Parts: sequence; structure tokens; C-alpha cells
Amino acid sequence: MTLSDLSTHHNGKPTQEQSTTSSAQSVKQLTVCTLEEMRRVCVLVCTHFLSALLVLLACYRWKDLLPSYESEGSLWSRSKLSNGTASSVSTTSTATTTFTPTFPPASSSKELDFSAPSLFDPSTVNRVYWMHVPKTGGSIFVAFFFQFCPETLAAERAAIVPGQQINKDHLYDMWLLRHYAPEKWCNNHLTFYNMPCPGCHYPYEERPNEEFFSMTMFRDPTERLWSAYRYGHHGSWQHDSNSTFDEYIREPNIMNCQLKMVLGHHCYKQHRQEIEHMGPLDVSLAIERVSQPRFFFGITERWAESLCLFHRWFGGSVIEDIEFVNNRKGRTQPPGNYRDVVPPHKELEWFEGIMPIFEERLKAANCLGYSPPP
Repeated sequence: MTLSDLSTHHNGKPTQEQSTTSSAQSVKQLTVCTLEEMRRVCVLVCTHFLSALLVLLACYRWKDLLPSYESEGSLWSRSKLSNGTASSVSTTSTATTTFTPTFPPASSSKELDFSAPSLFDPSTVNRVYWMHVPKTGGSIFVAFFFQFCPETLAAERAAIVPGQQINKDHLYDMWLLRHYAPEKWCNNHLTFYNMPCPGCHYPYEERPNEEFFSMTMFRDPTERLWSAYRYGHHGSWQHDSNSTFDEYIREPNIMNCQLKMVLGHHCYKQHRQEIEHMGPLDVSLAIERVSQPRFFFGITERWAESLCLFHRWFGGSVIEDIEFVNNRKGRTQPPGNYRDVVPPHKELEWFEGIMPIFEERLKAANCLGYSPPP
């Protein structure tokens, strides 16, 4: 072995200089390899992202081209408003196409013929979601129940003491469902999806693979807030009976009750974390949801017209001695300036958006301005 060899090796090991050179070369090769792998990964991710984006755009385009669903044998059709163009309800974000029913013409604009064919055959209504919004007039459920379960009305009338009226304490959802099980008393084994507690203020629930009817009443948001305040400060976290109306409505849990329920959230949340988890409220989606052909809603402030609309949808006649009973009359009148303290909120926008839908349905059913005979 030469001196050169001895200077290069020592006990079979490379010198420090050679080790440094070798390490540098390894790092360089590793860096080149890593950069190449990163480039490949980036190209792969971008390719998948663009492919997914193209699929979404294609689906969105086809959604607009496909015809909207209309159930076979129903009387639903796309409505034309007074301007002769397709109806739409505008919000700050998107427009929602409004659907209104087409009824056979009534015999008179003053005397509504409830014997005319209804929009839906009540014998085919076998799945119902009753969405009871707090302080909106839950006694409308009586009309629903007696229409779809007529034997219960006969039983209640048979129990009336001569000379007296029907017991109004029986005229609310919880009592009726406790005493008249739908599977025994109702036609076609009527199913209420939110059993065993349809009156427990459950929010709307989507069931994509099932066909069912949703039924509810809505109310002017400010009127509903005042009623909830007077009814034991409904939903309040403070539980302070001395709090003012202004203090009550500014609790983070109180506003937008109806809007939240239509979107599938409970009216009142128990904790701030639940409110934060709920996210922003989609006004356009809530308007679109209630405009669907199988979503019936009335307006509390227009009770008679709402009852008329219900019977034009599902048959039967207005039962004056029962359906016009107010089980929970307001205990006090609100102060004159109570509306001034309610700040702008999304439910006001939503309520304004659903009123044209309600008006068009009333017109189509010949129920606009309806009042029961004196």
C-alpha cells in the first residue's frame, strides 16, 4: 500500500474530508428527489381538484336543465304571477322559484265551495311532520288531526254534555295524541314522524328518501317574540322575571326561532357553543324549503284564511266551533313602541320572503280575504 493509500484510508474508514464530500452529495441527491416527489404530488392534487370542479359544474348545469319534480296526479304547477312571468322570491343572495297550487274554480268568490275537489286526497296523507313552532298558534293542529282522523272528532262530539260546548282543554296536540293513538284512530295508519312528542317543538327534519307532508304555522316575528316574552320569557337563559322585553330579545338564544326551526335547528339552544356550531342562517334555503308542494303553512295573524287554505288543500270544511277556539288568549297588550326595540334580524327578511308564497296560495285556493259566515 502506498503512502497515498495510507493517507486516504485509516483502518478501512474514509477520512473526514471524504465523509463531508459524500454527505453533501447525499443531501443534494435527497433534495432533488424530494423536490421531484413534491412536484409530482402537486400535479396529482391539482389534477384531482380540477376534475372534481368540472364534475360539480356539470352537475350544477344539469340541475338547471332537469324538470322540477311534480308528484303524479297532483294539481301542482308552476305559477304565473300578475306580471305574467315565472314567480320568484328575491333575497339578498339568490332567487327561489315559487310553487302555487292550481285548484278547480270555485262557484262563488264570496261563498267558498268546500265540497269542491281538494288539492290532495286526505286518504293518501299517511306521513306527516308536524312542526310546532313556539307561540305561533299550535291549536291549528286540531284542524289537521280531525281532518285526517275523523273518528276522533265524532268521539269528542259524543262526549259533549248536552247544553255545553266541546272541552277546549282537549284541543291541542299533546292531549289528542295521548288519547287517540294515530295507529288506531286515523285513516291509513297515519304516522307522525316526531312521535312520541309532536308538540315538543322539534325542528324540520329532512328525509330525502321518503315522501311526506310538513305542516306548521308561522307568525309575524315581532309578534311571536312578544308572545314568547309574555309566556314566561320563553327560552331565556337568564330566568329573570323582571327583565324587560328589550333585555329578553337581546339574549343570543332568542332571535330567529322560526327561521332556525325551518333550517333544522331547535328554536332555543342550551349553550353558546351550540349557537356558534349552528353557523350562519341561510334565508334563501328556508324560503325555498317552505315553498315546496308538500310543505303547508299558515300565518297566525290570518287565522281564518289559513284554515280555509288548509281545507282547500286537504278537504273538509271549516269547523267553526272548534277551529276558531283560542286556547291561549294573550294576557296583556304590548306597549305601543314594542316594535321599535326589535333590531333587524334575518327572520324578518325570511318572513317578508314567504308572505308572497302565502298570498299566491290564498289566491289560487280562493281563500284570500276569507272569513267564516256570521
